[in-house]
Amino acid sequence: MKREKSRRRTILGTALLAATIFTGNAAAGTVGTPPLPMQLPLLAMADNAMAQTHRLLNESSAAKSIIASGNTEAKSLRNEAMALYEQAAKADAGGDVEIRDQALKAAKMKLFEAARLVKQAPGLNDRSHALYERRAQSAAALLDAHKRIREELKPGAEVEALESKVITDIAAASATYEKDDVATATRLIDQALSALKSSLISMRNGTTLVRTLHFDSPKEEYEYELDRNQSHALLTTVLLRNKPLPENARQHFDKDMAEAKALRKQAEAQAASGAYDLAIETLEKSTRHIVRAIRAAGVYIPG
Repeated sequence: MKREKSRRRTILGTALLAATIFTGNAAAGTVGTPPLPMQLPLLAMADNAMAQTHRLLNESSAAKSIIASGNTEAKSLRNEAMALYEQAAKADAGGDVEIRDQALKAAKMKLFEAARLVKQAPGLNDRSHALYERRAQSAAALLDAHKRIREELKPGAEVEALESKVITDIAAASATYEKDDVATATRLIDQALSALKSSLISMRNGTTLVRTLHFDSPKEEYEYELDRNQSHALLTTVLLRNKPLPENARQHFDKDMAEAKALRKQAEAQAASGAYDLAIETLEKSTRHIVRAIRAAGVYIPG
């Protein structure tokens, strides 16, 4: 009997894989070498990160409160943040992407610490800023993938209009973030991420967000899940090749990947004995662990 199952099938894996490769290409560039066209959006993101950090350290309400305060310790921390920003600027000029990003992050952390000392932390905590910035980077990568796929498939004016709206939302999120309204900025960037995800699914499935897949047998469905699991596992390999993880993130990543591997092995044994329904459920659990590992690696996948 033919089996039917409604699933969401996306090209997010492909999009993120491409975005990761582009990131690796940008990081590998050398001084004096013109950037490839595919690198330009990422270079623009780097410039934006420098500009945003500069405004955060000098023009934000938190920075102004620190400067105006009589808190010597807070002012000292801001001075340390400024010194770190200068290090980032030198690294950026020399093409050292890793040192630049580390210095920018450290500079922001110093300012957050100083802000807490003058009671500005409720509107400016490091976790909420880190969350926004990670999602903004994901939105930029997905937008780049969306543009390429739209140009390839030519789905029509409706998708072009959606893409224009997303660009507007991302710009509005950036402007709002610079005003220290992190909550509103995050809401806007999440709105953009959700729209991009839905549109990518729609283009992939021919304008239908939920596609009904027809499997002639449990074995066929199992093979589909196995392929999906393998695709996610391949993505993690590429992510790690281009983005070494901090120790804490590495521990979470390794734990989820070990669990995913064990579950996949269990599913293969179940399938070998003919228990395909059980094997399918086990593979789905395995893939969920891989998704968690991808997020531990710093790539946000909506939904």
